[in-house]
Amino acid sequence: MSGDGYAEYTVTTPGADIVFGLGGNNTESSLTDVEWGLLANSATGELEVYESGVSRGGVGGYAAGDRLRVGVEAGEVKYYRNGVLLYTSTVPPTYPLLVDASLYSTGATIVDAVFRGNLADNVRWAATVNVTATGNTLTRPSGTAGTPERSRRRRSCPGTDTRSRR
Repeated sequence: MSGDGYAEYTVTTPGADIVFGLGGNNTESSLTDVEWGLLANSATGELEVYESGVSRGGVGGYAAGDRLRVGVEAGEVKYYRNGVLLYTSTVPPTYPLLVDASLYSTGATIVDAVFRGNLADNVRWAATVNVTATGNTLTRPSGTAGTPERSRRRRSCPGTDTRSRR
């Protein structure tokens, strides 16, 4: 994605730790690699803003059915829950951006993921590690609790190098 756009999903597993947001690099599987993300923290029941592994603080509680969004608007990264602005980043975005997620808990699931903005065609999950990707759903069916599992959602154009980010 370049320019304005967003990534969002619906919380279905409030007892699971999930970091979901936007990123530009895929160098590891922890929350430090999610450049702009919301952590659904099961221990506290709170949402926390994380930017490249740095906590920007809690921004309120969350529950099953909540719609979480991280997006870029007029060059600013903004975080939302159910359409209500929670936080505006002071760190400007660097492009291109991809959906980035890290699933820490067994059974953690990202449902109804949406990625909108200046994108190419042919959505697919890429760089999956110990997760199952089906359509717009990403699930961690097994693994060691506390060890992050991840994937990025990206779009690519037929006939282009699939390693390039769009």
